[in-house]
Amino acid sequence: AVRAELLQDDPPTVIKLPRGGYYIKMTGTPVQVGLPPETIKDCMNLKLDLPRYYVIPKERFNRKAGLNVAEFEFPAYFNFFVKRSRLNIICPPEVEEVIRTIFQETLFGPANPNELLQKECTTEEGMQSLPNLQNELDHFRMNPFNPTERMEIESLLNFIHFDDADEAKFTPEGSSVEVTVMCESHHYVFREMDLATQEVRVVARVSDVIELPSALYAVNSLGYNLLDFDPPLFGVTFIGTSHGFDPAGTTTGFVLWMNGRGIMVDPPPFSQSILNSEGIPAKLIDAIILTHCHADHDGGTFQKILEEQRVMVISTSTIMGSFLRKYSAVCGLPVELLRRLFAFEAVTMDEPLKVHGGQIRFFYSLHAIPCIGFEAEFGKKKIIYSGDTFYVPERIQSMHEAGVLSDGRRDRLLQFNWDADLILHEAGVPPLHTPVPILAALPPDVKQRLYLVHVGISNFSFDEGLRIASCGTKNTLRLDIDPSYHQPSVELFDIIGSLDLFRNLPIVKAREILQSYTRKSFKRDDVIFAEGDRGSSFYIVEKGACEVTSKQTLAKKIFTMGTYFGEMALMTDSVRWATVRCLTDVVCLIFDKSDFLRIMHNTDVHSRMLHVAHMRLEPPEVIGSNRHLSHLSEAQKTELLSILKISHYPASMVVWAKGTVAQIAVLIKSGTMAFEGMTVTPFTTGAFVGEIDCLLDSTAGVYGEMRDRAARVKPKPCKTTLVALTDCTVYEIHRDDLNSFLLYNPGVLVNALNTTFIE
Repeated sequence: AVRAELLQDDPPTVIKLPRGGYYIKMTGTPVQVGLPPETIKDCMNLKLDLPRYYVIPKERFNRKAGLNVAEFEFPAYFNFFVKRSRLNIICPPEVEEVIRTIFQETLFGPANPNELLQKECTTEEGMQSLPNLQNELDHFRMNPFNPTERMEIESLLNFIHFDDADEAKFTPEGSSVEVTVMCESHHYVFREMDLATQEVRVVARVSDVIELPSALYAVNSLGYNLLDFDPPLFGVTFIGTSHGFDPAGTTTGFVLWMNGRGIMVDPPPFSQSILNSEGIPAKLIDAIILTHCHADHDGGTFQKILEEQRVMVISTSTIMGSFLRKYSAVCGLPVELLRRLFAFEAVTMDEPLKVHGGQIRFFYSLHAIPCIGFEAEFGKKKIIYSGDTFYVPERIQSMHEAGVLSDGRRDRLLQFNWDADLILHEAGVPPLHTPVPILAALPPDVKQRLYLVHVGISNFSFDEGLRIASCGTKNTLRLDIDPSYHQPSVELFDIIGSLDLFRNLPIVKAREILQSYTRKSFKRDDVIFAEGDRGSSFYIVEKGACEVTSKQTLAKKIFTMGTYFGEMALMTDSVRWATVRCLTDVVCLIFDKSDFLRIMHNTDVHSRMLHVAHMRLEPPEVIGSNRHLSHLSEAQKTELLSILKISHYPASMVVWAKGTVAQIAVLIKSGTMAFEGMTVTPFTTGAFVGEIDCLLDSTAGVYGEMRDRAARVKPKPCKTTLVALTDCTVYEIHRDDLNSFLLYNPGVLVNALNTTFIE
């Protein structure tokens, strides 16, 4: 557990909260600087008065962690629904519009929620059960404390602006002091003035950068713990089962397993780090289901998108539109750029989505903003998830009578499949959630298959035959599936398709791959091959972790799921240059040389693999000394190696000139380079230098798919001149290769934006 840090002694005036942000004890009221997700729970756990005043930091989005550090949604809800007061947001005037955009999507939903609904159905029957989202959102928008009044943003938020002198002033209700917040040299300074005596004192000074404690997301050098977890053919592993106001629990999110591959549903913040600690590598989860845009459900989605590989996000076009508008405002990136960070699968309400050898059907639940639930089917078994929903049959009927719900919509809501083999249903406080007594009244045989989520354990009564789902891999719920439904070919192409080496492999090669590989299991500590051995096989890690050591290069690497090795002997007839030992039980896909070369005939895979084989012999410290590239996974580093080309520049040679079209970036192996006419410190070994914004293709497909190359290239001129100060050896990266790499590694892209160098 991460503990609060007292930044001043007796009495403590400033507390650095466990999840990040600063809590300042002023005379009239506490004030919080920065709002990382769930810091409201920090205040609850520390027995602190919940603030009503929050300073929005200058950088609202932490790119490294992929998290919103200005998440005011749940503090606003708590102040309004519990304290019946407004939240005070302290920010520059221009930030108010940003916050209004975020709150529009998260509190009230899209401005035109019915706009895309007709595209989310393909049959007449499906159209009959579609919601009128405008009616439903208007119904839930009425003020619960004054049912004749619509809630507006002003109902929950009050804005206090910094003036031209970078000062914001306010007097807390019932207080005798005026508080001034000053922006000063990368800090916020808090000052109090006694209104009676005019006496002024400085109370606190804190950084304007919100740091997230590394203990919340740090993992070991491997990336995940060496635990043997065997994913079920069909089942669920819970990451969290609680809600945004429960100080003891993690917000609801889980992994849906189908054919041994994972789909993360509403990932909570730091969810991949939680899974890492449970022995689940990031590559095992290649998709996300986004049910809606409340912060306790989408808070970790962007983080997962930036985690490692390119993932698929599954949702409706309506919900995706909200997500993009919200996070464009959160992180300050245009919607068009956000769209290229992931693949989007737009689902319809009356057609199943085929995925990992099974299928998933989606439906709109009844909630304050557009929200979906789903029913997944695999091997003739079914798992249903309600999504956040207000399931009270009597109230659903009364909403129908009031004209809020159509006949078909009412019937669809009431026809929830209580016969599914595994039922995951939310519970909470009405009118946004399903009351526990409704679920307690279900028949005993239903409750035997039912697990509750979105509910805190501290105030839950277990005497109604109900149970809350338990978190962690040891509590994974596994449905008994006939082994004949296992689809190894689907598994094979899932792993093959995740490798950069095979992305452009023609579909006609699929049959040859199926006929040519063998799957082999190894035990912990087995040596797959030793340095100096003769070999003619190529290996892909499907499960587990291997340690790769070499006396020749002094390299030591960890290869996990989705990495490959053995290509050197395959390509060059040389002996093995490294020893590969199993750190866990391991499963590998193995291709022998003759089969592999036959499959790769007339493709670019052979030349790319030969290039990787040679680049693996390059000094690893070049990438290892770069503060961003050193954190790449081994699979990402291998992909990077495949696009690096060695070049030499003699002293005084111009690498690129200002005004010329940006074509390359460089990673310096040796020597020194500098920008001409600029005061930036010269670049040495490990520095990545390139004008990313000029190299980046701005016309990638709407949802990230690459268009025709000629159509998408829009040359941009360099803004700098880079010169070799000494004789230099560099790894060059061409713009086309860089764009392809960044497309499939969105976290690298986001961290590289607006930069010309990374050291």
